[in-house]
Amino acid sequence: MLWLVGAGPGDPDLVTRRGAELLAGAEAVVADRSLWPLIRTLAPAAGLHEPAEPAAWPTGEVVVRLYRGDGVAVSLVDRAALDAEGRPFDLVPGPADHIADAARSALGTRVAERRPLSGSVIVVTRPVGQQTSLSTPLRRWGAEVVEMPTIAIEPPLDGGAALSAAVRRARSYDWVVLTSANGAAALLDRVADVRTLAGVGVAAIGPATAAVLAGAHLPADLVPAAFVAEGLLAAFPPPPQGRPGRVLLVRAEVARDTLPEGLRAAGWSVDVVAAYRTVAATVPEDVRDRAVTADAVLFSSPSTVQQFVARVGPDRLRLAPPAGPTLFAIGPVTAEALVAAGLRSDVVAERYDVTGLLDAVLRWAKR
Repeated sequence: MLWLVGAGPGDPDLVTRRGAELLAGAEAVVADRSLWPLIRTLAPAAGLHEPAEPAAWPTGEVVVRLYRGDGVAVSLVDRAALDAEGRPFDLVPGPADHIADAARSALGTRVAERRPLSGSVIVVTRPVGQQTSLSTPLRRWGAEVVEMPTIAIEPPLDGGAALSAAVRRARSYDWVVLTSANGAAALLDRVADVRTLAGVGVAAIGPATAAVLAGAHLPADLVPAAFVAEGLLAAFPPPPQGRPGRVLLVRAEVARDTLPEGLRAAGWSVDVVAAYRTVAATVPEDVRDRAVTADAVLFSSPSTVQQFVARVGPDRLRLAPPAGPTLFAIGPVTAEALVAAGLRSDVVAERYDVTGLLDAVLRWAKR
């Protein structure tokens, strides 16, 4: 179902309750880039799309076209086009400007009470372009956010030749397994038509990876309850009987071997293809200094840990007053990387994704 939603002035606190509910459950959202920070706050897992003709908008159970303001007048042309196409939709107006101004004033006290991170300095180590889903809600909750991208995402050393070759023979596989949103994006860049994968099972390691696929009209057939290799292995089906079963595993150039080894042990034939690689990012010295004295540092992968430590050094973190920042890990694998680097794993998210990491920060703030 398609929903046309007015976002009001672009403040997450002033989106209507119905609009917020629709965004929270959306598979995909079409909106101007100026509204993407708001969307990442209210719908962190949704696929994001820039505006185009309505015929090019994604389809799904819940798709939202988000407009600034009340959305009524600005959506007139789109509504006419949708009527002509015969595509069903519904309109959920947002607050008009004068109503939003009054609401902002009335909510002033409440908003102040909903800033549990006021006075906290929190470091986000995700790559450039992937920080908003953490930085925006943290700032909304009152934190001073230090963006310190420790890694950058680049094509694999072969330029993606192996992945392109694997896509050409995609129908020879029973399953395509994707272990990150970056890998999903790299795969989709090489798939001219998702119907190429018709009849092939698609497994995503978590909801963020599944959201990238859904944004291209390729729903994941399998998303495990635990968003790690071990969780995917536990949920993965057995090979077919009577013939060899084949899996294409699309992942980072350097990654744990838990998944391919586990699939092979279960009887699958596995081709591992590098979709991207992580490289060290340049970090200014003043940002490194602020990171050492911050209240918390958030790590979203082992590579962010390794590159952070390479630039800051474990000794500086251990000596920072009074006992160094609180170190957050998005999941157990990242926590192990912290320990291997000679640091503490102070807080491990219970849900191994960005939403779980934010929940862990809020619980820490309450303590």
